[in-house]
Amino acid sequence: MIRGNHLHLYPLKDKFPDIYNKNSKYTIEVINSVIDTVRELSVTCFHLQYANHYPENLNTEIEIHRKYLLNHKTGFKQLTPLGLYNAVRCISYQIEPEHLEELRPLTGPEADALFFLDEISKALATFIIQNLPEDETCSWSIE
Repeated sequence: MIRGNHLHLYPLKDKFPDIYNKNSKYTIEVINSVIDTVRELSVTCFHLQYANHYPENLNTEIEIHRKYLLNHKTGFKQLTPLGLYNAVRCISYQIEPEHLEELRPLTGPEADALFFLDEISKALATFIIQNLPEDETCSWSIE
């Protein structure tokens, strides 16, 4: 969808010029890098949120799960636009950066990854709404 003209990606232009420029040969590499950052954020923020469950080995648990997610990218699942929207919203909901920000500020790539998720979510919502069937139940005039 990103390589086509389906999504309005103008907000990504400054931070992700290779994603905005749909003809860039680096688009997939940039997206993969952002998704890897999302994976790392997800693991880190989840474990920090539930740190009381890992009182002695929090850093070890984070590192084990981080490495697992980064090393076990074996495939993908084809999603509908609505399925992708739901997946993006779900991962955005699960990442609670305030737990990480209690320890340190977000890095540039982490902040950019959260921005990416938010903008992709908005673009997908717009795309889904624009492709709904016409609504013939109300008139376009004020009576």
